[in-house]
Amino acid sequence: MAISAGVVLPLLARAGSAPSGSQDPAALDALAMLYALVPCGLKAGALTLLLLAFRAPDAQPQTIQ
Repeated sequence: MAISAGVVLPLLARAGSAPSGSQDPAALDALAMLYALVPCGLKAGALTLLLLAFRAPDAQPQTIQ
């Protein structure tokens, strides 16, 4: 979560979002997308690493012939 906040906040500043005052509709769209997609992407990456770490040790990668 801390990593996603560290990634999202600078991107929001680039998109024109400010913590106070009126917001541009494009900045609000960027806010919604970044706060939805960045954490989901990080969680998907963590899940992938967990699945790879707990894969059966005797499992052999399949090759295409």
